[in-house]
Amino acid sequence: MAKLLSPKAVTMPGGLGDVSFVHDSLVDMRQRLDVLKGRTVAEIGDCDIKTVHPDTPLVRGLQLLVQGRSLVPVVERDAGRLVGVLAFYGLLARLQG
Repeated sequence: MAKLLSPKAVTMPGGLGDVSFVHDSLVDMRQRLDVLKGRTVAEIGDCDIKTVHPDTPLVRGLQLLVQGRSLVPVVERDAGRLVGVLAFYGLLARLQG
């Protein structure tokens, strides 16, 4: 979603590095959001999501987070039902006790 709300200069393949010349406002972002209002989740969502199961070793979930996922869905192995999500900050909070 952040990519869709961002100006093209920010999301170009390879990046432009310094994008300090971009001065988009909230109005600009709202206009880009308006274009998305009629679209479905399937059209803009990432349907190739890596998941883990409740019995997956924690290090595998951490690996997915490190590879750039902000959340990793936790699903039941047989039913495929979502039972939770693994998030870096949630994991960090649990590790700190």
